[in-house]
Amino acid sequence: MGFKLFFKIVKANFVSFLAYVLILVVSGLMFGLSDSGAANEDFKILAPVYYANITNETVDDLPSDNTLIFDYLMDNNLISEESDDPFSQGFYTYTLNFVNVKKNIKPSEVNDAIYAGVVRGALIIPKDLSTLTRENVLFIFHTNSQDLATITPTKAALNKFINTYHDLKEVSATAGNNLSATELTNKTLIALEKETEIVYENPNRTKLSMLSHFFSFSTYIMSAVIILLVSIVMYEIKRREILMRISITPYSIPRLIVGLIFGAITLSLLLVGLVYVLAIISYPKIALSITGLYLTLNIMLFTLPLTALAMVIGLVISKAEIVSIISTVFALAQAFFSGAFLPTFLLPKSIINVGKVFPASHTVTINNLLAEGLNTNGPSILLNIGILLAYFAVFLTIAIILSKKITKREG
Repeated sequence: MGFKLFFKIVKANFVSFLAYVLILVVSGLMFGLSDSGAANEDFKILAPVYYANITNETVDDLPSDNTLIFDYLMDNNLISEESDDPFSQGFYTYTLNFVNVKKNIKPSEVNDAIYAGVVRGALIIPKDLSTLTRENVLFIFHTNSQDLATITPTKAALNKFINTYHDLKEVSATAGNNLSATELTNKTLIALEKETEIVYENPNRTKLSMLSHFFSFSTYIMSAVIILLVSIVMYEIKRREILMRISITPYSIPRLIVGLIFGAITLSLLLVGLVYVLAIISYPKIALSITGLYLTLNIMLFTLPLTALAMVIGLVISKAEIVSIISTVFALAQAFFSGAFLPTFLLPKSIINVGKVFPASHTVTINNLLAEGLNTNGPSILLNIGILLAYFAVFLTIAIILSKKITKREG
């Protein structure tokens, strides 16, 4: 009885359900289309190039976290767009073999450009590279953490240019022939003129990153649908006239609740199944891999605390009209703070910390960790799984206590 009653109430709100499902379907297809030409793209990374006022004295002041260096340079007005240093200019010339330089993007617009997919990142070269000692030489590739795997081969190629320059410098100094920075740069360019191709270790890494983004985005739609429908069902069931009608049937309240829970789980599984089908359509090879399965299981895990929370909301609210407002506001807030919409590396730490109170934050974190590699992120993944299960246990316990109080009060 509970299972049929659940979907009978859902059917009454079919229009809202269909609207969200259509958004999910369109979004899934758009994610697939955005990568349709990836296999035919040139290996060059699209990115603007800037210079930074970094010296041997100030290099130690840079943040130890590479993802924060660009913002540090911006905050301290250390970024410029030109350099007269021969080594810096030669490095830029060699960079053109691997980076398709995007012009007319201001440093202040870089983060927005990365998020919008206009560029893959930004390359920052020290303005006076020849004045830095070998141990202090560096360059910064500011990008989304999800893209680090695809950029690693390019960084290795650029590091080879730096190492070759300093090898030639040390050899010439040992031979008593101290070459100028211009001469060393020219010799380095000649030595590496045929080494302008790179091979990616995993050509599917970009697709895996896109797939994890799609699964993270799907938490928004699933949150809106589950909160809306499950809360409405629980609100309708707790009404006095419904409880009175149930009391004269052969079905017990516990049996009814079990049926409702089974109905909510079935709804969640249907949504998870739809997400997985869309993933297969957009990224068949990755979606059917073991990582694709883990991403799907992660979304399935996410529905447990979400469903329990929706039950609590439905048992607490006093008006059905409030449900749609709560579901919309909660889904949007959770998506923004958790990184389902905007990658967390673009958000201030204060917002990221607030986002940790939402279940989706941990689901998105697991998706990101799976995209980066299961072997190195196992403990962190297990920690976030534990947090999601704890959320589920807390919300389910509250829902059971509330349902007992309501049944006792009305009965």
